Amino acid sequence: MSFSYATSAANPPQAVIENAFATLAQGIVRGELHASMPQDQLRAFVERELGPSIDVKRFARGVMGKYARTAQLATFSASLKALLLKTYSKGLGSVERFERVEILKSNLSPDGERATVATRLLLSGGEAYQVSYQMHRDTRGWRISNLIAEGINLGLVYRQQFANLYNAQGRDLSATLGQWAVQLR
Repeated sequence: MSFSYATSAANPPQAVIENAFATLAQGIVRGELHASMPQDQLRAFVERELGPSIDVKRFARGVMGKYARTAQLATFSASLKALLLKTYSKGLGSVERFERVEILKSNLSPDGERATVATRLLLSGGEAYQVSYQMHRDTRGWRISNLIAEGINLGLVYRQQFANLYNAQGRDLSATLGQWAVQLR
């Protein structure tokens, strides 16, 4: 089962997260995913298998806040996607120790268009990590628009970094976007 299939509109949000981790587990079993693989291959795996489940444009709009404009949003979305893939790939450093994911709680908004799925990632050796996925439903199904790992809201962290960089660049949006991209290298 590929992850892009898991994002179908028929699946509830928690099933999308469960299927994502099933895809990771299958990658480990097949030997396609392991901690010693080169970073570029790891990022390619993450992008191929998990990328379709992330709404990068919505995530980017949330990070840019009131500075999100159509032309710049596309540029920033590409940079943010690279950062998200890099961050997620680094988080897979102990991938062989992954045992399972537990869905702790899933909350659906009253309008049925947004959800939060709280999980606990369990690793061999008893380590556990709390990760909550903020999701929304669009024409492609349920997609991730933010995540909170061990109480750290990545969207808010990136938003603060963006605002600080914007101010440091003399409130010049083009310079901010250029500098953001440079910092990813």
